[in-house]
Amino acid sequence: MPIEKPRLIVRKDERNPRETREGGFNADLSHSRIGSPVRTMQMFYRTIPPGHYSGNHRHNNEAIIYIISGHGFSIVDGERVDWGEGDVMTIPPWAWHNNCNLSAEEPVEFLAALNRPMLEILKAWRIEDEDPKYAELSEKWMAEQFDA
Repeated sequence: MPIEKPRLIVRKDERNPRETREGGFNADLSHSRIGSPVRTMQMFYRTIPPGHYSGNHRHNNEAIIYIISGHGFSIVDGERVDWGEGDVMTIPPWAWHNNCNLSAEEPVEFLAALNRPMLEILKAWRIEDEDPKYAELSEKWMAEQFDA
C-alpha cells in the first residue's frame, strides 16, 4: 500500500470555508481531516460578521485565539474579556464562552489553535452548546467520533 504524502501547506485558494451559524466563515488550516501531518492539534481561520457573536458553548479541549483584525469581547465562564487586533486569548477546557464582534461595519478575523484532534484520537472529545438546535449537532459529532 503506497504511503500518502502529507499535506505540508494549505494555499489561500485551497481553503474550504464553511458558513457558521452567525453568518461568518470557518476554514480548517491544519487538521488530519485535510491531510495535515499534525495529528494532535488543529488550527482554523474564522470570521464573525459585524454586530454578531458566536453561540455560547463549551468543550473539553484547550483553545488559543489570535485576533487578526477587529475588536470585541468574549464571555468566558461569566467574565467579560475585551480583545482587539494582535491580542491572544486562551480558553480553558470546559469553560462556557462566546465571542462578540463590537463593530457595526467590519468583521472580526481570528486564528484558533486547539488540541481537539488529540482528544478525538482518544475518543474523549466533548462539546456542549447552550442552543438546543446546536446541542443536537454537538451530540451528532460525538456519536460520529465514537462510531469511527
